[in-house]
Amino acid sequence: MLYFSILKKASFDNTSIISGIKFRDYNNSIIISSSLVAKLLINVGWILRLKLHLLINKQVRNSRPETN
Repeated sequence: MLYFSILKKASFDNTSIISGIKFRDYNNSIIISSSLVAKLLINVGWILRLKLHLLINKQVRNSRPETN
């Protein structure tokens, strides 16, 4: 089992900056990935969420009866 947590750094304007993702495997060894990988994973998550949203909207539009 692989556990992960997102490491955050507080910035001056009270928002948080993601500084990396910490992975922990079953041997409890810790791998900290770079900020670039963290941002990439988050962007992939947003892209998948957007695609799902567009797919649902398309299905809703296609299921409506045609009106002239």
